[in-house]
Amino acid sequence: MGLRMGPRKYQLAVAILILFAVTGGCFHQLVRHPGDLLVGPQRDGANDLTSYFIASRNYPRLCWDKFGQWPLWNPFSSAGVPFVGNPQAAIFYPPNWPCWWLDARDVLSWKLVGHHVFAGIGVYLLCRRFGFDWFSGLVGGVCFLAAPTLIAQTGEGHYAQVCSAAWMPWAFLCYERFRGGEPRAIAGLAAVLAMSFFAGHVQETYFLAVILSAWWLIDGVNMWRSGDRRSAGRWMLNWALLGVGAAALVAVDLLPIAAFSRQAIRSGGLDSSEAGAISLQWINLFQLLNPFALGGPSTYGGGDKLFWETLCSFGIVPLELAIFGVASAWRRYPVGRLAVFCLFALAFAFGSHGPVFSLFYQFVPGLSLFRVPSRILYFGSLAIAVLAAAGMNGLMESPSDTASRRARWIGRALLVSLAGGLMGVWFARGGAETQAGSLLALAVRRSFGSRTTWLWALGGLSLILAARRWPARKSLCATAILALVAIELGRTSDRMLAILPDAATRLTNPAETMVATKEPYRVLARQELLSDAVAWEHAIHRAQGYDPLPLARTVKFFSALSGKADATSELQGFGSLNLGMYDEQLLDLLNVRYAVLSHSPAGQTGLIPSAQAEVHVPRIDGRPDPAIRPYFLCKNPDPLPRAFVIGQTKIIRGLDPIQALIDLDPREEVLMESEYLPPSPRAEFVPATIVEYTPNRVVIDAELTGVGYLVLSDSWYPGWTATDNGNPTSVLPANIAFRAVPLSAGKHRVVFRFCPPGLWIGAIVSAIAWLGLIAGLAFRHPNRGQVPATQHRPECLASEQVNCRQKHQQYRKDDPAQLDLVVRIASSATT
Repeated sequence: MGLRMGPRKYQLAVAILILFAVTGGCFHQLVRHPGDLLVGPQRDGANDLTSYFIASRNYPRLCWDKFGQWPLWNPFSSAGVPFVGNPQAAIFYPPNWPCWWLDARDVLSWKLVGHHVFAGIGVYLLCRRFGFDWFSGLVGGVCFLAAPTLIAQTGEGHYAQVCSAAWMPWAFLCYERFRGGEPRAIAGLAAVLAMSFFAGHVQETYFLAVILSAWWLIDGVNMWRSGDRRSAGRWMLNWALLGVGAAALVAVDLLPIAAFSRQAIRSGGLDSSEAGAISLQWINLFQLLNPFALGGPSTYGGGDKLFWETLCSFGIVPLELAIFGVASAWRRYPVGRLAVFCLFALAFAFGSHGPVFSLFYQFVPGLSLFRVPSRILYFGSLAIAVLAAAGMNGLMESPSDTASRRARWIGRALLVSLAGGLMGVWFARGGAETQAGSLLALAVRRSFGSRTTWLWALGGLSLILAARRWPARKSLCATAILALVAIELGRTSDRMLAILPDAATRLTNPAETMVATKEPYRVLARQELLSDAVAWEHAIHRAQGYDPLPLARTVKFFSALSGKADATSELQGFGSLNLGMYDEQLLDLLNVRYAVLSHSPAGQTGLIPSAQAEVHVPRIDGRPDPAIRPYFLCKNPDPLPRAFVIGQTKIIRGLDPIQALIDLDPREEVLMESEYLPPSPRAEFVPATIVEYTPNRVVIDAELTGVGYLVLSDSWYPGWTATDNGNPTSVLPANIAFRAVPLSAGKHRVVFRFCPPGLWIGAIVSAIAWLGLIAGLAFRHPNRGQVPATQHRPECLASEQVNCRQKHQQYRKDDPAQLDLVVRIASSATT
């Protein structure tokens, strides 16, 4: 019956080999050039992988090699930022640990590919847990590992998001094992949630936790309704214990991240319109037929211009299989539930363009902390993959009369849809010509007028109907369907991925030698002229830095510096960098010695042209010569020293902080939130001497003629402590973004040290939790194998009754002697 194979271990081995082969086809460009960098075709390969993750994953190794310190603080970006505590640093995620010894350029692309394979294997095992045959599970694994949503995120270099999403099927697998009577699986589920959190993108873990909680609640309610209230109570208690256990496992990262989130720009949350802005629009539904209906990664014409965030595509053949699976096995767990959750995810992904997100925004805690609700389509892709496996499983099983009738209705419905598609072709080629150039007309043309769209739609439908019409040939049809799925998703992947040559990513940038200095002055430059990866590798202090969640105080300082209300882009290094509009005194206060510009510095007051050169920008088109862009180096002749002493203060309580910075003369006074000095003669402005400057420790000598503040123009952040001549003292916010220490008259040696808030407490809690989890997994529960109350829910009984009736009808036709046995089975299932 169907595609037969031997023991489950042999089936698993063959499935994994096929999943590897399909992955190799989807990422064939990297397979052919294993030393290159996997990127997308947009912006000549510039994405989050090249702009952020290479620098971030390399920093622990650089910090240890250059300074012999743990990577707790990064002084080379945005006037200093915490490294431990930044959600996307993912320093506790085991797959990132090889970057402590290896260059991230050599391994990150293959880690992305490995997480796609890992996700596909998880879906395969999940489908097997649901009772699908091995071939159907294989189809589900292929549909998820090559899902267009995941591939598009990989092309944009969203490394942390893909890593976190890859754990989704494993979380549901552990849930189903616990639901099926394996008590130790709850420990595995806690570990999977912890790995998803450690991967570096909290939003995917948040969505996973919310959906699992809803899943858990439904099962608890079903137990309660069935009358087994004691089991329902234990079930909900386990849910609470799971939440506490998972939080304890990640406490070492969770507590520093909580401290970071209170200092970042989204500390107060986002309003509904901001949180739901980057989301699907109704025109994105055309992408269900053609993922490039609104354009590709480089030519996307959607509302927010972010192809990878608003791609609503699962593949045509997987979608057809999923529809067939829902129609043919609606009452089989978990088909109906997954279909409902998939529709919910699609509706939620519309964000502020639909009612579902706005409703949940009001009642679900934590939702205001995240943007891009369309990222819930990770779960939508997972649901479609499992439903496609259910559809394939339905094709491989012997059809009942009810299933046959449903299949006929499915075929008729799809034929009607295809007829509507023909009308759409006419509209695209005829009536839509009056709207030439409109996005709607373009979407209709590309969806219904594309030959490949019709190839996948007609090919998949024909094979599904052929398998139902000729059961003796269903194995051949199933193999053809799998091949069609792999080819369709592979072709889609090929258009969303590109290769950046390895040599291009290691080009020498002349700016790095021009701005390198032994003194800790800062450099102002766009990312394309001096990237974070280059600057951090050569210990160059950048005034900017690409961080998706910058510190709120630093953003305020840059708003005053640039005169822009929202200076996030300026701070990240993607702004225009028009220094003619920058406040000169704040530029001095920021300790900026050099500025690297893409245009002539003529008219830039306060800066002296120093040099002119060219920077080589890598390209993805395969040509050996990179793009050459001229740049101009300007020098600030008199920036303020990184550390100085000043006595006069201005209290900003009740003032607009940005306007107070604009009005500030940093050589005359310092902005403080309160006055911490006694009414004594004040110190004059004098430079201080930096004796030692490392990421986690700064030693400064200062001599004051009166009481005053030692100001260090590095970011203020909780976790920095200081000693004055060996005695503990306070580290205070100064000039909005920086830090200061109050001092008395005389000579002082001030030592700053950094330890992320909550790190050591979290480390102790996590260590105890992981030891307890390992012990729990090693302990063999005496009741293992018993069927829990969750398997006696009414929907399970209904499913068993349907199966028994089907067997009864089949036996009545083939072997009437088996009738009594089937009746007894049906009776035992309903009592």
